[in-house]
Amino acid sequence: LWNAVIDPSQNTTQPYKYLIDRQVALASFHNVTQGAFMCANGGSCIAPDVCSCAQGWIGFDCRVPICEQGFYEVEQETFVQGVQSNGGMDLFERFLDPNRQYDLDSSRGFTSNPDFPTTIERFLDATTIVREERIFSGSRYYSNDGGFQGGYECSIRGVTEWEDYRSGFIFDHPNYWSRYMDEHIEGDGRINSTWKGMGFDPIHQKTHKLVKYSDEFAPGNLDGKIAFMYTDEGYRENGVWMATGAKWKKGLCIVEFDRRCEGSFKHIISKDDLNKIR
Repeated sequence: LWNAVIDPSQNTTQPYKYLIDRQVALASFHNVTQGAFMCANGGSCIAPDVCSCAQGWIGFDCRVPICEQGFYEVEQETFVQGVQSNGGMDLFERFLDPNRQYDLDSSRGFTSNPDFPTTIERFLDATTIVREERIFSGSRYYSNDGGFQGGYECSIRGVTEWEDYRSGFIFDHPNYWSRYMDEHIEGDGRINSTWKGMGFDPIHQKTHKLVKYSDEFAPGNLDGKIAFMYTDEGYRENGVWMATGAKWKKGLCIVEFDRRCEGSFKHIISKDDLNKIR
């Protein structure tokens, strides 16, 4: 309301009516910096350097596909996940690149997700505003459905039709045993797996042999070796494999990053180059 006549005054006549034709707005300018990466594969940029990824894609820039046959976990809070203790890191130390520049250890909270700095503003009163910088550690990545992304968990073990941790199915057959079990002595006295400290709980075990020979009872017996069978099912003679009921576990695994680009790369690809690639 600027120059409306609302009361009788010199050189004015009725009607003294008015309409609001102006609004006063509080405006402020902010310096918004363009993000360093482009959100790929249908992803949306929702803040500087923050992508919200379309279905089927994950990662900070939405370039990692979701493979259902792999170890992608919908509820996992980190983009990738491996060992969860420094002791696990020590176990793999001798296999790692001595010149590596990045470890997912306790100093990083065992996560590759970045610390997210942001500015928090709050009003103390009508004229006073307080700004403070806060860092949120291990921030999760977003998806376009309004939720968060899942992530991949590291494991050297394979999911097969005989062993599937998602369904809980473990194949149980007298001649079948898992190759991913920590070292232990079976019922027949043999060791069939040489993994050590990997967290692979034995999901199969072998029974004792069901045959004994006379020289086992009386060493030095000169009457020849006589077999004593304790079963009428021949395939059980040397013991059989049975499921233990233990759960299938992914075991220890470490994620190693190589962020050094080697060789020559073109940042601009011409149409001719693209046709050659195709």
